[in-house]
Amino acid sequence: MHSKITSAGKIQEVSALLTLPGSRIIAGGTTFSPDSEEERYLVDISGLEGLDGIKQKGTRIELGSLTSLSAMANSMLLRAYAPALAEAAAEASAEIRDRGTLGGNLAAEAIGDCAAALLASGAKLTIRTESDFREILIDRFRKNVKR
Repeated sequence: MHSKITSAGKIQEVSALLTLPGSRIIAGGTTFSPDSEEERYLVDISGLEGLDGIKQKGTRIELGSLTSLSAMANSMLLRAYAPALAEAAAEASAEIRDRGTLGGNLAAEAIGDCAAALLASGAKLTIRTESDFREILIDRFRKNVKR
């Protein structure tokens, strides 16, 4: 069997593509293994706008799920206010830092594991759908990630 990669340009496309059997989201692709025996539909979200970046909003720091580990490791904002998170991102190899994303890192327990730093800071994740959003603590997210 093989995997088919489809790039999604809009959030609505992601929702539709995730209804396909065996579908899964990828962005950096650093933990993807093409050796699967089952056919998969890979939904590449790396081109979606607005899901990357590091911003300070009041007393909070917001990180997009497509923010690269390299951007996190080099962020002056994270170095000043969340140094453990910047260091966790910097621990990954150069190849992983450049392609790996925060979202993928949290979902995959990868090298450069940012979850511990986020957990220690009491971080919340905002999960958005086409029509709604909800906030959950990072520890609840990690327990429910399909691997």
